[in-house]
Amino acid sequence: MSTITKKVRTYPNFAQDMKYMDNLANAYATCTTDFREVWKQKWYEMAALIAKRASEWERSVDKLN
Repeated sequence: MSTITKKVRTYPNFAQDMKYMDNLANAYATCTTDFREVWKQKWYEMAALIAKRASEWERSVDKLN
């Protein structure tokens, strides 16, 4: 498992995306209905999207240097 690099932390939407992930995690943790699995799936989908965005950002920063 790789760690989040300093370059990735500097991509423009990092803080906003982490807040969104926290909100999804909180919704999952507090949900007591069958909808809980939906929150779980949304969290994993967002994690994949953020990873893709961060990788693209990191590659673009590398190209500039």
